[in-house]
Amino acid sequence: MRKIGVFLVFLFLGFFVIPAWASTVEGVISKSSYTEEEKAYLQDRVTAITQEIEAQNLPVAFLFSKFKEGVGKRINPYILVQTLEKRKDALLEAKKILDEASIEGKVRERTLTDLALSIELSVPAPLLQEIVQRVKNTSPQDLPKVVASISTFLEVGVDPAKVGSVTEKIVARNLQSEEITKVAALLERSRRNGVDVAQVATVLEEALNKYDNFNLVEMEVRQFIASSRQKPSLSSGQGVTSGSPGISGTTPIQEGGTPLESSSSGHPPSQESGGPLE
Repeated sequence: MRKIGVFLVFLFLGFFVIPAWASTVEGVISKSSYTEEEKAYLQDRVTAITQEIEAQNLPVAFLFSKFKEGVGKRINPYILVQTLEKRKDALLEAKKILDEASIEGKVRERTLTDLALSIELSVPAPLLQEIVQRVKNTSPQDLPKVVASISTFLEVGVDPAKVGSVTEKIVARNLQSEEITKVAALLERSRRNGVDVAQVATVLEEALNKYDNFNLVEMEVRQFIASSRQKPSLSSGQGVTSGSPGISGTTPIQEGGTPLESSSSGHPPSQESGGPLE
């Protein structure tokens, strides 16, 4: 009889225990300025997506950073859900790549979200799978640094196709962690100086092909950045002016993921999982 009583207590508690993320979702949505219909839609869809992520033992926080950002900017809820679906799919694909390469432990923890971010930002999954496998076979301890460098390249504006090409060269050359860090720093330096990052990536790739000595690679890229910097101009009777650094025609990455669309209230598409909304 006592056992039955204990069982009923646990059953009662289990029924009413609510995951921490569930109260977070409800709290964020309740404080938003969406309509009641939109709040109900978000509550239902975000809960379903989060449950799927949690069931796969994947980091819910990676999803929530995008969710909170979208709600804070009052992004159209139907566009926001599509964005969260894309992030969820990227996480699942990253998990699959790491599972197939048998990457476990701290290396896996440090690699998963950066790998998912690269997939979310359109680096081809087969290419990432090849890179992960090759790094695992040569210098597995450098895998988090290699994958993190891919995210850095994307964030400074390198085209996903070029990112894959440059990363392949880095892996083929078996660059050390310090050298990978320098590569990412060179691209960030070019962005800060208003130099076309795509051109710098091309010069970097060519230099990696040309030289065995990484110091020569670094020197050539630095020289290109220095020669390509926007020169200050003097006008009669005016001080020195210079162009603003940045990447022409690109959109900065927000909170480690794809840029969210501008906000506006709307109506659900005929198919929630359909193509991007206008």
